[in-house]
Amino acid sequence: MYRLVLLVFCLVFAITGIRPALAQPNVVVWDPIKGTGERRFTLSPEHMDQVASWLAQAGIKVTRLTAEQLADKNTFSAKQYDALFMDGLTVPSIATQAMQRFADDGGIMVNMGSGVPFLVKIKQKSDDTWTMDPPTPRFAWQTNDINRHLGIKYYYDVKRHNQGVIHTITPLFEKYFKDTDKVKLPEGMLPSAWTIPNADKHETARYYPLVRSQRVDQLDVIPQLFISHFHDRLSIHAISPYFTGKENAAWWPAAEQTIVAIAHMAYDLKNKNINLDDYLSIGIDRNMPSPKPLRSRRAIGDVQPATGTVIATWGKFNGVSHELGEPINTIIDRPTNTLPQELGPGASIQLRLPANASDATHLRYRIAYNKDSSGLCIAVGKHILLNELFIYLDTGEGGNFSAPSYVEKPIEMHRLAYLPAEIWEGNQTLTLSNPGTEPIYFDAIQLETAPMPRDWRIGLGGPWRHRRTSPKPNVSTKYTKTWPNMRTGAGASYVGPPSDPDRFKIMDEAIEESLAINDNLEVNLQGTQEWNAIPKRWKEATDMKRAYSAAADPQKYQQVIEHLVTKYGDRIDTYELWNEADSQLYWRGSVEEYIAWCHATIDTIRRLDPTARILTTGMAGFKAKFIHELKHGGVMDRVDAMAFHPYAGKAPLWDLPCGLAEGELMAMGLNLPIYPNEMGFVFRNAEWFTAPPVFTPELQAEMTSIAISRLISNDMSELCIFHAGGSKHYYGLIDENSVPRPAYHVYEDYMQLSLRGGKRIELSLTPASHTDAPIKGIFAAAAKHDDGSYTVMLNPSQCDFHKRFVRVIIPVASNVTKLNSSVEQADVKIKRDRNQSWAELTIPLINRTRIELKP
Repeated sequence: MYRLVLLVFCLVFAITGIRPALAQPNVVVWDPIKGTGERRFTLSPEHMDQVASWLAQAGIKVTRLTAEQLADKNTFSAKQYDALFMDGLTVPSIATQAMQRFADDGGIMVNMGSGVPFLVKIKQKSDDTWTMDPPTPRFAWQTNDINRHLGIKYYYDVKRHNQGVIHTITPLFEKYFKDTDKVKLPEGMLPSAWTIPNADKHETARYYPLVRSQRVDQLDVIPQLFISHFHDRLSIHAISPYFTGKENAAWWPAAEQTIVAIAHMAYDLKNKNINLDDYLSIGIDRNMPSPKPLRSRRAIGDVQPATGTVIATWGKFNGVSHELGEPINTIIDRPTNTLPQELGPGASIQLRLPANASDATHLRYRIAYNKDSSGLCIAVGKHILLNELFIYLDTGEGGNFSAPSYVEKPIEMHRLAYLPAEIWEGNQTLTLSNPGTEPIYFDAIQLETAPMPRDWRIGLGGPWRHRRTSPKPNVSTKYTKTWPNMRTGAGASYVGPPSDPDRFKIMDEAIEESLAINDNLEVNLQGTQEWNAIPKRWKEATDMKRAYSAAADPQKYQQVIEHLVTKYGDRIDTYELWNEADSQLYWRGSVEEYIAWCHATIDTIRRLDPTARILTTGMAGFKAKFIHELKHGGVMDRVDAMAFHPYAGKAPLWDLPCGLAEGELMAMGLNLPIYPNEMGFVFRNAEWFTAPPVFTPELQAEMTSIAISRLISNDMSELCIFHAGGSKHYYGLIDENSVPRPAYHVYEDYMQLSLRGGKRIELSLTPASHTDAPIKGIFAAAAKHDDGSYTVMLNPSQCDFHKRFVRVIIPVASNVTKLNSSVEQADVKIKRDRNQSWAELTIPLINRTRIELKP
């Protein structure tokens, strides 16, 4: 008999990696019977079945109970069972009291993957699927009956979400989880909500981390996996779906072992076989201050953005400031080689220049700010290179449906300034000062030679419509043929099965229609039919009434790609790998399924058109987790740019999410261009653009002007606005009579940068006099054209002054002796020194002004 017990012991240990107690746990895994078609929550009976199977295979006694059975005290109680495994997000209304009673009597509640445990109260419909209880009014279904009972209090405080970037397995978890060698916790953010320990007048709950999460400054935040202890009630929570197999992650291929470990831990907790006082517990301050800008990430790499020769660098372009010097809040006269993390109001430092500093023609600086009227002035001797106060706006809540909130998020700015040769004159220091009233934060500063020329691509999204329900848009080719590029859909969701002789007819019509509008297409590859979708995902998507969003079968879908590239590849510039696949609204499937589809699709495109430009899916707002998943899945290494949709709530701050995304890429060591290829404003209130304010065509134009001017003042040469219109659709820049709305004229001005082979050139923008106040709310961009002309765009889009005199300096060709300005008020001078030639313009600026300079 002893040998038999020993054999069973060894067999279970070999299979699961768990060293079990002689008495096995006796647990319940909830059986929801069916899932849900609701968007507000997910519920996977398949996952619950998988968990029950894993536990049974490990020799653990498993009982499946429905919600009705849970509610029956004779069927379900803590006297009968050790633990109850729930999906984690939902609470069947009928079982609420039973779940509370189970915890009160010593049973262990298990949350298998919800960031906010037990938040959604649900009820079963007559067809056994689940819905919110009650569905209306809004948020009436939200419940705190279970989570607070278990010691967890949720605050909707988005600026404190997703703070953990350092993750470690604790000794408490190692006691049960023996597969630490098989897993590798990611370097960087994992999602979390602000679910802190609950407290009443008698007790504050304690969290015992199993997978601990900390910020870069070592402060503990919500653990990814933990035990909550409150009034003798014990519960176990996995706040990410990866640990329990709800979603798959390459870095955690041990969901089965985790589930089994949790069961054994629950048994020991219930039977008091473990003393939690022997292990780490953490407290979390509800009002924990947010990390300062550039101090929330953990950098595992850096990039070198220069395409010219680097002369000198202070710091690293890695999206963080940890390696920099201590903050400076006074005037420091002694030259130093150390760039500080931050520069306080009125403070200044002098960076020592190298002997060959005069070889530099450009200054690159990457900084951040999170308050209005932060400022930066950079000078070499008496020469002011820039002197500016920065404007910060409140974005409100997130836009673009599934986009995150940007409340209190910093703006990370990355710019270059042109350096005319006359500035050096034997100067040996670079002076940085803050003329503002709030701190400025540094990532890196660099002196370098001229970057390689880059094409300006200021494009438009094609006229948007539902092909089967919307009339053909009315946009004159006198406008459309001037656009440098146009983003459009492939019509892939209309492709029929192989048995359909006209399977490609509608897709071909869509592409031909787009080519008739514009010759430079960027095609979005999106949309499935039942024949080329993953069957399980097709059902889920049709239940959601968004059939086209079903995740694609990687191999079957290549029939669509092969037809498209073979027939139209010579007329398509760019392929975008789905639209907003980070959102379940557009990709009803897992990230792993998306990554598999990407690799198959990239293989097909590269085989048929090796020179094609390929973009990631246009990510719907900044999501660090999704970026990391695409990197770990190998997609980021195979694309030419990261497409991005930087809507920023109602605010004209497209530069904010773009800066966050760039910083994240840099911190991962990814030198990948970001292409903002969908963002816009409405001319009447719609979607998340609710009143206030009341949107009008004039406000659409104003917002567009601010957003474009801010965005391309950064190191960015391409964008694509959503969308052209030609209809009554609320984003359109042209109306249903083919008459441009005011916002179109904003776009048209900036589009000129792209024309005649326009290449981006960097400039210097300063007050006209060194004694003038810093510039605030004025933005500039410039282009050099193939015909030898130049375009300068000046936009006081956020300037409070009626008129402001500014000076702009741009590099020009060495043979230029005179440039004629299209704007009479612009005073243009050509200067030369050493091997450089430049044009200096001084102009009184009142409105958005496009200056054409011709030899």
